[in-house]
Amino acid sequence: MARPELVRGRPALELPTEAAFRATLPEMEALAEDELASINVDVVNAVTTVLGCLPKLRTLRPDIARHLGTFDLERFDRLEQYALALNHAHVIHRGAVATRSSIAQLGAEVMEARDRLLDDARSLANHGLLHAERLRECKKAPGYRPAATDVFTLVTLFKEQWSQIENRTPVTAEALQRAGSSALELLAAVGEKDQTIPTQDEAQLVRQRAYTVFVNAYSDIRAAVDYLRRKQGDAGTFAPALIAGRGGRGSSSAAASATEGSPSSGGAGSAAPQADSVAGDPVAPVQVNNPHNLPIDAPFVA
Repeated sequence: MARPELVRGRPALELPTEAAFRATLPEMEALAEDELASINVDVVNAVTTVLGCLPKLRTLRPDIARHLGTFDLERFDRLEQYALALNHAHVIHRGAVATRSSIAQLGAEVMEARDRLLDDARSLANHGLLHAERLRECKKAPGYRPAATDVFTLVTLFKEQWSQIENRTPVTAEALQRAGSSALELLAAVGEKDQTIPTQDEAQLVRQRAYTVFVNAYSDIRAAVDYLRRKQGDAGTFAPALIAGRGGRGSSSAAASATEGSPSSGGAGSAAPQADSVAGDPVAPVQVNNPHNLPIDAPFVA
């Protein structure tokens, strides 16, 4: 499938997205090319939507086990892993297609986000709401990698104290998410010294394989939820539909069923979807199992 360089030697402390990508790789490699789904949704929105609905979706696991005896609960339990793996594959792809000018623009955005978060963090620290000593290592070195590292530090710090500072800072949950995502994307774009950047075609294929594993699992889960909640008519609040966006290579009925709404699912139904948006009710804040408190695309837990 992909060159070995796409999957680096295991670092001492992996980001959750890297660990998920590594764990999902065997399923990705097992797919034949004619099985690959068309990427017809906005990947970042799809990942965010699924991670956001996971806490509520997991409350249905006992009902699925009780009423749908043949359902593959292992894939249900790996949905978070699949979403994080897709996120990592998307970052690899964005890094492969980045140009020198786009890297410079992204670097400027990350530095601006770093400075803004640092100013807000210092203000909060002055009022005893954040640990000032954690800020001393920020903005000590020039360059893109130090700026991205600073963003990770700041996002983690905000996340740890979010319940105490949420209403005392102009920083929003969305701003934290964007900053963490941009920092990851910048690191992928500039490349690691021990990593060979894949070609655009290779990165696209990797992303498509990760997307296929993700969307096939989510499609099956949505079908199960549709059945279980058909009388209540609220399936879409547990497993929202993903809105179709730009198309890609290949096709898959699984992709269609994951992106199309139905009357019982509370999804898009017959209404024309809006590009780069997510159907269904607003999702809950992202909650990801992250024992090392490392930031990912959705870097905080409300």
